[in-house]
Amino acid sequence: MLDEFRSARLQAVRLGWEHEEMVAAIHADERVMASHRGVLSSEENHEWMESNIEQWERCGFGLWVFLGDNGELVGRGGLLAIDLFDSQEVELNYSVAARCWR
Repeated sequence: MLDEFRSARLQAVRLGWEHEEMVAAIHADERVMASHRGVLSSEENHEWMESNIEQWERCGFGLWVFLGDNGELVGRGGLLAIDLFDSQEVELNYSVAARCWR
């Protein structure tokens, strides 16, 4: 299983507990989370992390964190297994840090 990959400007790393604080910052930003379910508390972020890290083990795919050259989080994205109308589906899901919007 691929744990990381790189482009000319970004490094993608499989989501892990070491990224919890970085991801929490995105999940606490009202601008970013306006297109999701709203901001997540620290506890909700922890549960989100747990669920998404477990998904990698269960499904063999999941979310990546995308880091800039300076190591700062640019965003997170990848594939999520979701239940939709009693059917297991796969969703493309992503968030980009507001400071990276143009």
